[in-house]
Amino acid sequence: MYSGDGNFTHGDATLVQKVHASASTTTASSSPNPSNFGQAVSFTATVVSAPPGPTIPAGMVTFQEGTTVLAQRPLDGSGTASFSTSSLFGGDHTITAFYYSDTVFASSSGMTTQTVVGGPTPTPGVTPTPTPTPTPTPSGTPTPTPTPTPTPTPPGIAQPINLSTRMRVQTGDNVGIGGFIITGTVPKHVLLRAIGPSLIQSGVPDALADPVLELHGPVGFATIIDDNWRDDPVQEALIIASGIPPTNDLESAIDATLNPGAYTAIVRGKNNTSGVGLVEVYDFGQTAPAKLANISTRAFVGTGANIVIAGFILGAHTDSDRIVVRGIGQSLTALGVPNALTNPTLELRDSNGALLFANNDWQDDPAQAAEITAAGLAPTNNLESGIAATLSPGRYTALLAGLNNGTGVGLVEVYDRGGP
Repeated sequence: MYSGDGNFTHGDATLVQKVHASASTTTASSSPNPSNFGQAVSFTATVVSAPPGPTIPAGMVTFQEGTTVLAQRPLDGSGTASFSTSSLFGGDHTITAFYYSDTVFASSSGMTTQTVVGGPTPTPGVTPTPTPTPTPTPSGTPTPTPTPTPTPTPPGIAQPINLSTRMRVQTGDNVGIGGFIITGTVPKHVLLRAIGPSLIQSGVPDALADPVLELHGPVGFATIIDDNWRDDPVQEALIIASGIPPTNDLESAIDATLNPGAYTAIVRGKNNTSGVGLVEVYDFGQTAPAKLANISTRAFVGTGANIVIAGFILGAHTDSDRIVVRGIGQSLTALGVPNALTNPTLELRDSNGALLFANNDWQDDPAQAAEITAAGLAPTNNLESGIAATLSPGRYTALLAGLNNGTGVGLVEVYDRGGP
């Protein structure tokens, strides 16, 4: 702040310092290599911090051959993710492991080449046809053994498969609230986590010491509450089987298979404590005809490291997806939320931290405003923020802050609109 003198009037300026995710390194390997046609091959991705450090990255790894997604797996507690397949054709296969991170580490990738000896070699653009046998099947189409399946994950429109929001969890109306809507015709398997003390290892100050997680659902849904994720032996086994159990016993997690509907995850500090926490929703039913159509987080928006940082992953399929991200503030007042954020600002960044879009007031850009309005998602207050974008599969981060370091309760939302 400049106080001025006899020649110049006073003035001031605001500097906003953004701290991006730490670097990571991903290496990929396979075994056995070479392999015989029809033999099971295990692919493993290992992700470490760069330079190496004591903190182990978390998040998802997508294994791809070209643009074909072979598998998506979460990193385990040692920073590795693996999958096996016996459906590769004969020849060399370049497999890339893409790490889509949490809000702590930046994305990275690694490659390995797998050689498969024997078996049919596919012709680009043509489905390999086995040699007819004297005794055809009833359909008249010979059935080879084994049957290669080169694309376990079919092409289609990408969809949200993870939400991970870091925020300051306070008390009363300022607890952390994560909402999501499941659309479709069948139940969906999800894992929810509330992370606190393990954030200290990632350099996050004032982490929530002991989070408590509540899951609320539609009428008739029995609320689920978890304090420490190991409290229930059945839940503990399911959470461990997911491959991403919390690394601290005081953290919370809920494994559930949920019917289509609207759900709310609430994160509190045990005994009304406060601190920086992380609420996460993982989609473990990505092949089911159901999806996370809307994911959102309501929390107190502070300044500096205490703004709301929402990471989300688009995956499960290979094609681009249309999304709308909104930063809501003043309209929360009409819903009875006190101390709403007066003038939210919104940024959308890619996995490398590069800025894709920034918005203060949602009507600033006429083209963006028209698309958001056409989608039926226009904010009700002109000072609120909105971004419409078509995004390829990958990890993205939405940063919700207050204009000129304003603070208050805000809501960041990600809506899945389907393909272009």
